[in-house]
Amino acid sequence: MPRIRQRRSTTRRLLHGITRTLIPLTVIAGVTTGTVTPASAATPTLTVDLGTTTGALHYGASGALYGLYGPDIPTNNLIEGMGLQTTNTKAQDGQQHPGSDALEVAKPFLDSGGKDIMIYMTDVYRTFSYERADYAAYQAAMKTQVEQAMASPYKDRIVFVPYNEPDGMWFQGMRTQAGPLAAFNSEWRQTYDFIKGIWPQARLAGPNTSSYTESSLKGFLTYCKANNCLPDVVTWHTLGSPAEVRSTVDNYRAAETSVGIPSHLPINLNEYAHRYHLTDPGQMVQWISAIEDKKIDGNLPYWNINGNLGDSAAAQNTPNAQWWLYNWYTSMSGDTVKVTGAENDAAYTLQGLASLDTDKKQARVILAGGGTSGDSNTVIKNIDPTVFGSTVHVSVFQDRYSGYLGAAATPTRLSDTDVSVGSDGSVTIPITLDAMSAYEIIVSPGGTGSSTASDSTWTATYEAENANLSGSDHNINTEGTPSNVGGFATSGRQDVGGLRTGSDTVIGFPVTVPTTGDYKVSVFANSYRKDAQVKGPTNVYMRVDGGASKRVDLPVGFQWVVWGHSDATVHLTAGSHTISLATTGDNGAATDGDAIVDKIDLQYQDSSVQGTTVHEAEQASLSDNGTTSYTSQGQSGAGAVNLTSGKSATFWVYSERDGYADLTARYRNTGQAGLTVNGRTVNDQTLAGATAGAWSTSANRVYLNAGINKVRATGAGGTLTLDRLAVTPFSPTNAVTTGNVVTYQAENGTLTGTAAADTTYSQANGGVVTGIGNGTANALTLNVNAPEAGTYAMTMRYANAEELPSKHYNPDLMAEHADVRVNGGDATRVNFASTLHWNQFNDYTVPVTLAKGANTVRFTSSQLYNYDGTTIGLVYSGGGSDIGQPMRSSSAPHLDQVSFAPASLHIGASTGFSSTAVAQHSGLCLEDPAKSTADGTQYEQNTCGSGQEQRFDFHPVSGATDTYTIVNHSSGKCLDISAYSTANGAAVQQWTCHGDTNQRFTLKPVTALGNSQDYQLVAVNSGKCVDVSNISTASGAKIHQWPCDSASTLSTKKNQIWRLLGKS
Repeated sequence: MPRIRQRRSTTRRLLHGITRTLIPLTVIAGVTTGTVTPASAATPTLTVDLGTTTGALHYGASGALYGLYGPDIPTNNLIEGMGLQTTNTKAQDGQQHPGSDALEVAKPFLDSGGKDIMIYMTDVYRTFSYERADYAAYQAAMKTQVEQAMASPYKDRIVFVPYNEPDGMWFQGMRTQAGPLAAFNSEWRQTYDFIKGIWPQARLAGPNTSSYTESSLKGFLTYCKANNCLPDVVTWHTLGSPAEVRSTVDNYRAAETSVGIPSHLPINLNEYAHRYHLTDPGQMVQWISAIEDKKIDGNLPYWNINGNLGDSAAAQNTPNAQWWLYNWYTSMSGDTVKVTGAENDAAYTLQGLASLDTDKKQARVILAGGGTSGDSNTVIKNIDPTVFGSTVHVSVFQDRYSGYLGAAATPTRLSDTDVSVGSDGSVTIPITLDAMSAYEIIVSPGGTGSSTASDSTWTATYEAENANLSGSDHNINTEGTPSNVGGFATSGRQDVGGLRTGSDTVIGFPVTVPTTGDYKVSVFANSYRKDAQVKGPTNVYMRVDGGASKRVDLPVGFQWVVWGHSDATVHLTAGSHTISLATTGDNGAATDGDAIVDKIDLQYQDSSVQGTTVHEAEQASLSDNGTTSYTSQGQSGAGAVNLTSGKSATFWVYSERDGYADLTARYRNTGQAGLTVNGRTVNDQTLAGATAGAWSTSANRVYLNAGINKVRATGAGGTLTLDRLAVTPFSPTNAVTTGNVVTYQAENGTLTGTAAADTTYSQANGGVVTGIGNGTANALTLNVNAPEAGTYAMTMRYANAEELPSKHYNPDLMAEHADVRVNGGDATRVNFASTLHWNQFNDYTVPVTLAKGANTVRFTSSQLYNYDGTTIGLVYSGGGSDIGQPMRSSSAPHLDQVSFAPASLHIGASTGFSSTAVAQHSGLCLEDPAKSTADGTQYEQNTCGSGQEQRFDFHPVSGATDTYTIVNHSSGKCLDISAYSTANGAAVQQWTCHGDTNQRFTLKPVTALGNSQDYQLVAVNSGKCVDVSNISTASGAKIHQWPCDSASTLSTKKNQIWRLLGKS
């Protein structure tokens, strides 16, 4: 049914993204000066005291109830990258929900670094009221669970939770009434003794009430201390307000002491936060900071669907913004330090947490406004000069809200710069907060490195409820608020409905942009999968200033107000425009479905800024306290990392889609390191430094999975100094993609049994193969030709909306699976998460090994069994319409198409280097003047110094001898002959790198001066040489191209001889 509510806001809300907030910054005696306007005394301030540590990082806030469905749902990359510590999940073979069986999620969870698996023993039952016949029946069910766990190789990591919210189920009133509490305490003791009698080493958690009440917890502790039945972990739920965390933990600790418990028991708030907080980084920081501050554990709740890490995954391998927040949190190292906000125990205020790692020489701060926006200051004080020196390098990142089902790219690097520490040992960092964003500050020693370019561009948010609404069928809805935490997180707390079949609704967003160019429009929207009008993503029509329409398909969610985003590109001239969304398009096109819209985000597109993502090695996840180095060695960013044998640096690399990208590592020294992507070695290549002094670069072209990829460099001998990893993706239309990815339409394969082609799915690329399942006779077989033998990425476009009927507020979505056999070999099980609608398709990639030439790839599926491998798990209780239905699938998803691509491509040897270029007639250096980042800046010669504006990376051009693209460290742009000119005197400038012939230069050795590092730089497009104009010896002389001098002329003229000291 359509979303209809009746409130309209009249206030326009426009949130501008932060662009280079901190550049330049000067800090004197702790006071920010320079281009940043000083904040008023009322500015909310977060104070970080690096001189007061509060204990080792615990990471306890990273846990999730029903966070895993099963193997690969979610992927191990998402689990490990989030640093998941605990998960509470259902009893093995339980009926409560499909998937999330304790002993089946154990391996992926523990393989990904997890600690404890908490088994909700009550979830053997189907309904949330837990329909046990009597205690004896429940005891029999518990006995089976304990015996299964005892036989598991993961038994030491298991904690039993015999009761879930007993105050709302079997012992109602126990938090406030003596009788129900006494009954619970008695049964708890009986259960405790029963489980310990079977397995004396078993660990138990409880009482697991729906909230904290001092009297009942104290009564429980008193009883259990007297009767020797204290839990190994104390649990309760805190779902309403983050302000409750610190006070309830303190109250509980006092209760422990008062009843005579000699040492603190571990605490796990094994369900925390509500829908209004979840997926919103601006809200979730206050939960994480409180839980970490008290050094306890907590698990994100299961309000919605399982297998998505407590609402942290947008898809099977795709993060949303909440995932990145937890990645930041669990990437901290060392000790936490004291953080003081304006009101630490007040919800919805500026909050944060901070860490200090003196071995790594790094401090990190995570902060957010708790749903508030505007100016803020972060004061970092007591900066130890023996660790950081008198200048610090400050990097600031923004994690922008992406919606529940909206993919979130790598957080934006807002700024990266050196800041002088004041005489009082502090720096002040002003940040203009966006209400739904979190921010990370990384502080390292400064003064020896360089600034990493910001990848931030102009961004603005426009709320749908503040747009111009026309037509007769629209409505404004109010969603989650601090007083309605059960409502979903929504930008501006309101949205607009009315884009539905037969409606004439138009939502017009007046926008003003500063620059002419292309802009990405992200429409935050939602359609409900069970709405009668929804037949897949809802098609609407976007126009700019009433022009031609562009179709935009808005995503389907499992519920109303579960936001995703659909992205489109528009071209805008500088100034004011109207971007509209309507139900009618050109040539009679019309909406078929029903959607609500939250907002649009508008972001300027600049390939020179956004085309490559740079990951600094010193900011990566380092194993075994990997050694950071902040000595001056021409590095990018603050420092670099020394990798000796076995030590590693791990980068969590995001890819917008499944496809190729170049991973370019920059490194030096004589050691070696291996590079792996998602656990697989890249091209059997190693990173190998050529000399101790020169920087080298190595580009590896690999096929990345959509979402998160784990890229790891591991030392393999000697010491290799790793500076950074740059990731440059290729578009679907780029020749690298089209020349190597081969797509097979599923309906063109060989279909047997019930497998059949269906052409009725409007979102498919042709027909869809259905009916694969219920045995190996019902199959799809593809004949696949491979140019070479090896590992290939197999990307499957599929739909899965299989579901078990339920009475819960949670939809019981089911995973499907395919058993894939290549050339008749052993089957590989591939599991597919729900896509929420049969007409909504996702891509999922797995590796396969193909022989050279002809191959067969066969897809089948069969009924899955319980843990015993023989029993089909059926719903047997609960009294619903699902009685007798299997808890596990017997089917493969609907398959649209399958693509194959070599997992990696060989692109040549690693022969790049880093160097200055010294003109031999003047002794001055080639330079990007004034550290310009503008395209078209003509280069000059200037007095040689240590600045990055005079350092260049020389990247070899594949297939061309001694030919390079030359990239300036400061700007990240390429040496370029203006306008592809072949004329004498054409400017040698910088331009966004594109690799064409006017950005390629051949190094022609010069022997006239007797130095093997002397070269002419010959432009490939013109055949002319990089030359200092008029043979000038003055600083600031311009650089242009000129006919190349002969060898005899070079010995005297010398203004075309460039000494490249970094080239060996």
